[in-house]
Amino acid sequence: MSASCLLGSPHPDGRTVTVVPVSAGHSPEQMLPLLRRVHSVAFDGETTSMVERLLTHGWLQLGIDVPTSATAEATFADAPTHTPLGLVYADPPAPFHVRLGEPLQAGMAQWLYLLDARDDTVVVYEATVHGRWLRHSHHPLRLTRPEPLPATIATTGDGAAARHVHRWRPAWVSLDGWSAAWDAQICTVEYHRGVIVARLDAGTLAGVIADTDAWYHERRPGSGLPQLRLDGARLTVTWFAGTGHPQQHTIAADTDSDTDSGTEADTGVRFVVGPHILPWILAGEPNPGADARHLRNGTPPIVEWATEAALHACHPTLQRYPLPVLAAALRALSTGIGGGLNGGIGGRIGVLAPTDGVTSHHVWLLTDGHALLVTPTSHDSDAGTVTLPRPLVGSWSDDPPVPVFTASQLAAFCRPNPAAR
Repeated sequence: MSASCLLGSPHPDGRTVTVVPVSAGHSPEQMLPLLRRVHSVAFDGETTSMVERLLTHGWLQLGIDVPTSATAEATFADAPTHTPLGLVYADPPAPFHVRLGEPLQAGMAQWLYLLDARDDTVVVYEATVHGRWLRHSHHPLRLTRPEPLPATIATTGDGAAARHVHRWRPAWVSLDGWSAAWDAQICTVEYHRGVIVARLDAGTLAGVIADTDAWYHERRPGSGLPQLRLDGARLTVTWFAGTGHPQQHTIAADTDSDTDSGTEADTGVRFVVGPHILPWILAGEPNPGADARHLRNGTPPIVEWATEAALHACHPTLQRYPLPVLAAALRALSTGIGGGLNGGIGGRIGVLAPTDGVTSHHVWLLTDGHALLVTPTSHDSDAGTVTLPRPLVGSWSDDPPVPVFTASQLAAFCRPNPAAR
């Protein structure tokens, strides 16, 4: 069975993944809304259950209410069967393992979607012309988080990090001016905050020490350049060695079980080395913090760019109204046109609450062409307003609050009933 895409789940080592093929797969623009619908409708937002069910075997086509026309190209001998989750072959292929860093098998698939149950996300990889998996993008499975985030998340980075378990992903790390790179893992939470924290196995770290010792040799005497010494499960870092005022720091190995790659050569022992020891850069990746959509401390104000269909999926009560109509209605409500709701706030834009009657620290900002799920910088529940991160609010000089409306209020305003306004 040929596959248009692969659906999988990562192993704890971050490089090995268990996958199943999906013959009638799609590009991310179509596949992500499909996975979100399966996640919310079939599994009620339970990612672990979704992963367990989807990765039992390969699929012809995935999705709720798959039309029967999808079976047109299937042979009679391999006639597909309808299931609540899509179409499956009479003899579907079993799951198999893929290593992200190894060359692709010829014609394996164009897209790889990894479902991570630990943080309810989808990581997308694309097959390149060079026969490798290239990390394409990272998306939340649910467009609104079930738990509220701290109102001060945009100004206190430690609070942002404290709300998340630190996850690791594979990357190639290097040093500015160094021509080579080392295979490592980086902390995703810290990376999104603009900091590169690397986790390396003992063998790789030994190579880093040998390389940097030679590189720093003539510059190190009397300087603050670190001197690293690896002794079993302990890494000792010394600054200002031989000056009479050395400073020393000892790092114990990280032997957490989630580092086990399942190979005999890997003992699961790794060392976490932050930028205070070695100023890492990422080989072949943009510098952290360079994304203009991210706030200074790395909290992404734009959680998701969504289409009209994605907004309608989150707000079924608004499905009758095109996105330009909804955007115009929000502007009218916020400026008090037609009486407005909440009295209107002159000269302000309005935003849409993620769900009716549920407090959340995300809001929808609507335009004529797309919708943005945004993290406000502050909330005023009594006034029914939020403050949007700059420059989304349209001003660099002040931060005016904007009103928040529910989908029910917006639908009521859009109905062709003058009395309702």
